[in-house]
Amino acid sequence: MSIKRRKPRYYSDSFRNHVLSRVLSGEFSVIEASRHFGITGNMTIYRWLDKYAPQWREEPAEIPGIMSESSTQNKDVISAEIQSLKRLLEAERLRSESYLMMIKLAEEKHGILIEKKSGAKQSKR
Repeated sequence: MSIKRRKPRYYSDSFRNHVLSRVLSGEFSVIEASRHFGITGNMTIYRWLDKYAPQWREEPAEIPGIMSESSTQNKDVISAEIQSLKRLLEAERLRSESYLMMIKLAEEKHGILIEKKSGAKQSKR
């Protein structure tokens, strides 16, 4: 019994460049582009990116022409978001510590193990 293989598809250079420009501009993700343009596999676009646009793996700020003149505004927005996330992380850390303290005090006061699983086997001593 022989295995039938699909005939490989070939794409023109202009088509490939069009797809890559749309992906690199952020208009499409690789998966969205493969679906939109009818490309049979995501790896095709990833291979094109590696071969024809090796800078795609770098940070966007390092790729010339990708960042606009508003990059300083973007940096300000990003730094503000980072500060906000740091405040949220600190609040969550404090909430977690207070939750653990509350459990510890309740266990001491009532003599009940709150965090221990009820179905866990007791160790023999």
